[in-house]
Amino acid sequence: MAAVGTVDVKRHGGAWIVGLRGEHDLSTQPMLTRHLRGLGRTGDGLVVDLAHVEFIDSTVIGALLGA
Repeated sequence: MAAVGTVDVKRHGGAWIVGLRGEHDLSTQPMLTRHLRGLGRTGDGLVVDLAHVEFIDSTVIGALLGA
């Protein structure tokens, strides 16, 4: 069974850092979308850190582009 990805949200200065780790696909896309929508409403900067992503599929890329 594949490892499920995690989403970590931290505040740094005037921006939110959304860090993805592990594998992200249709199973984690709804959680990521909720985080991105909520943080987008704050009006603050948003940085997505993909340095620790092992796999990312098109549904997650779509969520990132939609944000």
